[in-house]
Formats: sequence, structure tokens, C-alpha cells
Amino acid sequence: MSNRDLLDRLRGVWRRRAGADLAGTVAGGLAVLWAVAAAMLLVWPGNRGLGDTIFYVTVPIAVLLPLALAWVGITVGRAARHSAAALARLTRTLDAIERRAGVAPAQPDTPDLSARLDRIADTQRKIEATLARLAATRADRPAPAASAPAAPQRAAADTAQPALGIDAPQEAPALGIDDLIAALQFPVDPQDRAGFRALRRALQDRSAAQVVTSAQDVLTLLSQDGIYMDDLPPDAVDPALWRRFARGERGPAIAGIGAIREEAALDKARRRMRGDTIFRDTCHHFLRLFDRTLAGMEPQADDAQIARLANTRTARAFMLLGRVAGTFD
Repeated sequence: MSNRDLLDRLRGVWRRRAGADLAGTVAGGLAVLWAVAAAMLLVWPGNRGLGDTIFYVTVPIAVLLPLALAWVGITVGRAARHSAAALARLTRTLDAIERRAGVAPAQPDTPDLSARLDRIADTQRKIEATLARLAATRADRPAPAASAPAAPQRAAADTAQPALGIDAPQEAPALGIDDLIAALQFPVDPQDRAGFRALRRALQDRSAAQVVTSAQDVLTLLSQDGIYMDDLPPDAVDPALWRRFARGERGPAIAGIGAIREEAALDKARRRMRGDTIFRDTCHHFLRLFDRTLAGMEPQADDAQIARLANTRTARAFMLLGRVAGTFD
């Protein structure tokens, strides 16, 4: 039932109460008339002959009945006035509620936030499509056929010269540190061609592909709780501290690695870690892979590269989840 329907029904009740107030007034008037008639009956000459019995019966009736009727009328009228006053207050309250409900506009979404979320979703879909396409390409690639046994004469001739390795399958070029860092940052938007090129190169490297895909899984799970790495800028960390961590140092001395201080994001991740087994296992797997990747690249990376790595989305996820998991304690 709407507020307006409720108000109409209450107004109907008020009209009935108003009728009751009028009835009380009429009852009071009739009581007065009754008292006048009784007084005339008592003082009219010749009525004493009716007998003392009738006199003593009519006197109480003539006195008490008008008073009872007047009391009923007054009580009904007072209740009606109280109900009318309460209804008036309720009417004003409901009218104020309806005005506020009808005037207050719905708050629109912030355009910048909507556009930003759309860009993140488009980028994530494109990354997932790239991962699926590269995985399908690897699955469809035929295995190199076994070479036929060489003829005895050819084998004898080949012993006189070194093998040139022409028939050996070509391996993917080694992944550079800059490409690995760019892949761990992930493309900024669907137009980030350099980011997608670095991501494709990283996915062709077995070790890098593991940490990249694990990072993508973690970022997707975190986004389900509204946690986005672009919203979590870390504190500046000395590259020397990252090097000490990569070389195996642990404890309070390297606690500064956990440079994400956003309490809301930490609380959400902590609750998800406690209540979601899949999320917890995925996060611990990611933490191990990133730790191994950092240890592998640290000897060749300079301080500028380590600083860029620490600011990637993957490293931010590592800092956030490392603090939740107690990695830096």
C-alpha cells in the first residue's frame, strides 16, 4: 500500500470520527432537553397524585440519564478531536516524505569512474583473449618429427665435420628484463600495443608465463571485491631493500616491502583469504612465483628496473597479498 492510499484511508477514518463528534454534540443537546422535560414533569401541578413510587422512580432517571448521555457525548467528541489532531500531524509527515521522495534526484554514477571501470574491463577481456589465443596456438603446434636414421655413408661422412645444427628446432629468444617488467604491468588500455607485445613475448617464456598468468588470476579475483591496483599507489621503497628480499632476507628489517597501506583493501583481502579456499591457494601460488621471478631477475636488473618493477600492478598485488599473508613479518 502506498503512502497516498494509507492517507486516504486515514482521512475516511477521520470523517467517521468527525461524525462521531457530531453525534456526541447531538447527544448532549438531547440530554439537556431531557433534563428540561423532567423538570417540567416534576413541577407541573397535579402530578403528585401519581404516587410516591412513580415519583421516586422518575427522579433518578430524569437526573442520571441526561448526565450519562452528556458524558458519552463529551468522551466521543474528545476522542474525535485527538484523532483529528493526530491525523493532521500524520498528514503533514507523509506529505513531507512524499515531497522529499519526489524531489530528491537519484545520484548518477560518476562519469570518470564509469569510464575508468569500462577501460579496465575492456583491457582485462583483451588480455584474457590474448592468453587464450596463445594457449591455443601452443596446443595446435605439431611436435617436431623424429629425424630418420642417417645412411651409413652419410654418417661416416658427417664424422669428418662438426654438426651445424641446421635441423635443430629454433627456440624463442630470451626474454629481456624490460619486457618482463612491461608484461607484469599488463597493458594500460586496449590501445597499448607495446604492452600487448611485451605480454606476448612473456607468454612465450615458460617461467615468465607462469607468473604472468598467476598474476592475472589474482588481479581478476581481487577485482571481484572492488580492489584495483591502479587505486593502490605504494610507498617508495629503496631498491636495495628489494634486493635484500630477493636474496632471501626476511623479518622486520624488510617489512617496508609491504608498501600498500590502504586499510579498506587490506581488510577485504584478509576476509577473502580467510573465507575462500580457492582465493587463498591462488594467492599463495602467486606469492611463490613472484618471489622466484624476483630472485631470478635481481642479479641482472639495475636499480631503475627494480624501481619500475615495484610499481607494476603485479608487484602491488604482491605487496598487498604479502602483507595479508604475513610474508613480510
